[in-house]
Amino acid sequence: MLIGFMSFGFAQEPVNQTDSNGLKQGHWIGHYPNGNIQYEGTFVDGEPVGEMKRYYPNGQLQARMHYVPGSDSIIAEIYNKEGKRTAKGVFLGKKKSGTWTYFDGDRIVSCEHYLDGLHMGTDTIWFKSGKPARTSEWEAGKMNGVVREYYPDGKLKFEMVYVNGKRDGLTVAYFENGDPEIEGNYVNNLRNGDWKFYNQDGTLKYTLKYDKGVLLNSDVLNKAQQKEFNEMEKNREVLKDPEKYRNDPSGYMAPRR
Repeated sequence: MLIGFMSFGFAQEPVNQTDSNGLKQGHWIGHYPNGNIQYEGTFVDGEPVGEMKRYYPNGQLQARMHYVPGSDSIIAEIYNKEGKRTAKGVFLGKKKSGTWTYFDGDRIVSCEHYLDGLHMGTDTIWFKSGKPARTSEWEAGKMNGVVREYYPDGKLKFEMVYVNGKRDGLTVAYFENGDPEIEGNYVNNLRNGDWKFYNQDGTLKYTLKYDKGVLLNSDVLNKAQQKEFNEMEKNREVLKDPEKYRNDPSGYMAPRR
C-alpha cells in the first residue's frame, strides 16, 4: 500500500507593513547594514505596543522595552554589549522617571531617582558588601545638598556641600580613625579661605590660604608636601562614580511611524 503524504504550508505573518496612511502596523523587524537585527516589535497605528527589543550591531540584546497600553510609560531593561543587564527603570515618553536601578552582574550598584527626566532626591552607590559607598542629593537635575563618601567599613570618608551643581560650603575628608584629614570651604566651586591639612595623630600639618581658587601661600609647602599636594590635586575625586549608563534614552526608543 502506498501512503501519500501531504505537505502543508503555513502562511508566515507579514512583517514591516504600513497602512494607507503610512503608519506602521503589526510585526516589524529592522536591520543594520550588516544584516543583524536592530529592533523587533509590534506596532498599532504607528505606535509600539507590548515588548520591543533593540540590539547592538554585534547581535547582543541592547534593550528590552515594554510599552504600557494607554500610557506613555515604558518599562525598560538595558544591557551591555556582553549581554549583561546594566539598568532597569521607567521612561515617561523619552524621559527617565521614578527609581532607576543599575547593576554589575546580579549585584545592585546604585539607585537614582528622576522626575520628568531630571535627577531628584537621594542617590546611593553601594560597595560589594552592600554598605553604602556614596550618597548624593539632587534637585532639578543638579547636585544640591551634601555628598558623602564612606570607607568600606562604613565610616565616613568625605563630605562636601553642593549648591545648584557647584561645590559651595564646608568640605571635610577624614582618616579611617574618624579624625579630619582636610578641612576647607568652597565658594562658587572655588577653594576659598583657610584649608587645613592634618597628620593622622591630629596635629596640624599645614594651612593653605585661597582667594577664589588662587593659592596665596604655596611657599609653606616643603618639597615632600608639594609632591603630596600635587598628587592629591590629581586625585581630587575621592570615589569615582560607577560607569554612567546612557542618560539619553532616545537611542532605545522605538522608531515610530
